[in-house]
Amino acid sequence: IQRNILDYGASLTKIGGELVYITCSLLNRENKCQVNSFLFDNPTFEIVDLRYSWNNVIKSSKKYFGNDKYCQLLPNIHECDGFFIARLRKIK
Repeated sequence: IQRNILDYGASLTKIGGELVYITCSLLNRENKCQVNSFLFDNPTFEIVDLRYSWNNVIKSSKKYFGNDKYCQLLPNIHECDGFFIARLRKIK
């Protein structure tokens, strides 16, 4: 289901446009694995590094957690439910 959502969103994304993939899950198979598989199969997309727009995404004093380009919000760190966010830009 998750991959179908990504594929459908990608079909509607124009060159230079962004597809934002967000889940309310902590499971890698619904998050990181989906994004990595999608990028492997879709070389016309690249991931936008969220570390550089963290303050625009999260309005808090919490520092960016991790070294990944996508974001996993965790209840014990970010004081919210678990969420996953990845920004994907269509480059060609």
